[in-house]
Amino acid sequence: MCELEKQLRQQFGMFLRERRLKSNITQKEMAEICGYESSQYISNIERGLCSIPPRVLAVMATVYKIQPQKLAKQYNSIDLKLLEERMLRSS
Repeated sequence: MCELEKQLRQQFGMFLRERRLKSNITQKEMAEICGYESSQYISNIERGLCSIPPRVLAVMATVYKIQPQKLAKQYNSIDLKLLEERMLRSS
């Protein structure tokens, strides 16, 4: 993972963390809602260490009361920014 990708994923993770805290939900509770036994997965997402499956992103959108399309667009903007950066470097 390049430095730009780390930074973008961390920013998105911090956004999700803020929304979770505003919703008064613990990482453990969110993990259970998403079908995971451990809160480690949510922690990893919020720290930008892993990608997020569409199913989990959809659950987060519902729980955090965010329009699914808006959250998906925000998440997909990471890949778009990375693609743009790579294209600029290769030209």
